[in-house]
Amino acid sequence: LPVPYAMTLLVLGSFVFAGVAAWLLVRELTGSSRAGLVAGLVFAFAPYRFDHYVNLELLWTGWMPLVLLAVHRAVDRGSWRAGVAFGLLFVAQALSCIYYSVLFGTVLVAFCAVLFVGLSGAAVRRAVLSLGCGGLIAGALLAPYMTPYRQARTVVGERSIEEARVYSAKPADYLAATPDNRVYGALNAGPHEKQLFPGMLAILLALVALWPPLSRQRIAYLVALVLVVDLSFGPAGVSYDWLREYV
Repeated sequence: LPVPYAMTLLVLGSFVFAGVAAWLLVRELTGSSRAGLVAGLVFAFAPYRFDHYVNLELLWTGWMPLVLLAVHRAVDRGSWRAGVAFGLLFVAQALSCIYYSVLFGTVLVAFCAVLFVGLSGAAVRRAVLSLGCGGLIAGALLAPYMTPYRQARTVVGERSIEEARVYSAKPADYLAATPDNRVYGALNAGPHEKQLFPGMLAILLALVALWPPLSRQRIAYLVALVLVVDLSFGPAGVSYDWLREYV
């Protein structure tokens, strides 16, 4: 395909893929196709995506719900197939957007740790072996891809703390809608790429999903949510400096 047509196909396809992937994950968690449909619509048409048409790699978020689906099956069933799928899907996300693989991988560690709480020793061992198998596959496949990045780092160095601070989100950015949003556009208070308001419906649905009583899975997603938001604050957050120093 000519480049403009291929680009258009990949941009539009990313919306469909993200929606279907979120639908599959939430249907698995809730047993409801309708809940999955709502989740798919919220995820596929998040305002953040409309602010990043030119950043194709940032549109391809659909691998992440599929990774989470594989993680749940690996933890709940100790399935080797789920572990292998976890590794391959994580590789697909890394090849689509290396930024997401770094941040998502960080969050996955905490997410999986919470999912392990309350499981029997045998169940934890099965889950660790399954996910560990996937992790080895991902490491082996991504090692050649990461080598040029490590080499480039020795030449150009790292982002400074000041650069990280400039490009990090602030709490107010989560109330900033894109200017062309017909409902919330008047709330726009942030620069390009920092208009992170997801809409009131998405926020209300998240609150309903996290309403007590809390299950192990709900707590895992709550921990992931807190960590994701904190990481988005960069040096102004709690975890960034520690992760930069030691991880």
